[in-house]
Amino acid sequence: MQGDREFMLSFFLDLDKGIGKKYPEAKLSACILGGCFFVLHSLRENSPDIDLIISDSTSYRIITEIGTPLAKEKGITLDLMYGTTMNKVNLPENYLKFTKPLKREKGKRKHLLLLTMSPYHVLTSKISRYSEKDKNDINLIMTSNKFKIRKKEFEKSLKNFKPNQTKQTFEKNLKDFYEKYEKYLVLSWWEKLGLHKPIPELKE
Repeated sequence: MQGDREFMLSFFLDLDKGIGKKYPEAKLSACILGGCFFVLHSLRENSPDIDLIISDSTSYRIITEIGTPLAKEKGITLDLMYGTTMNKVNLPENYLKFTKPLKREKGKRKHLLLLTMSPYHVLTSKISRYSEKDKNDINLIMTSNKFKIRKKEFEKSLKNFKPNQTKQTFEKNLKDFYEKYEKYLVLSWWEKLGLHKPIPELKE
């Protein structure tokens, strides 16, 4: 089946209740990505699966135990990833530092903290793969006005990114991305002035 935003939020509430029933002291976290990211940010109406990446073994074990049968019962696919590898794309080791609680959902679940992947890391992973689906997803992020994608922060995320394919292939994809979307990147004041770095005695 295809899950919309309401369905997915209901799934996470039921998952939280299931975790609390068996593990009343548990405090777990998981980060949304893939189709789930796009649905919960209202960029897409629905998705056939719920994608999560989990950084610690306890959260991964318990969410797998409670979430897999729950997803089967509700007729949706639950895709769980562990560590720093997202759909065969390596995330920076510190990607969790840039995640945030899902807007308007913080505190609604007692045992499961639902985080959202940084749009910068979503973009870099999709530029790395660059399939037609990835290109469509990139277009949704860049043209939706849901996110302010700052050029400076985007370039920072690229420095910490280790593409799985050759450097030449990634740079080719990145060049195509810039040609299409550089006009949507938000510039800092010093970038607008054409400076390569901020003036030391002034703060941005």
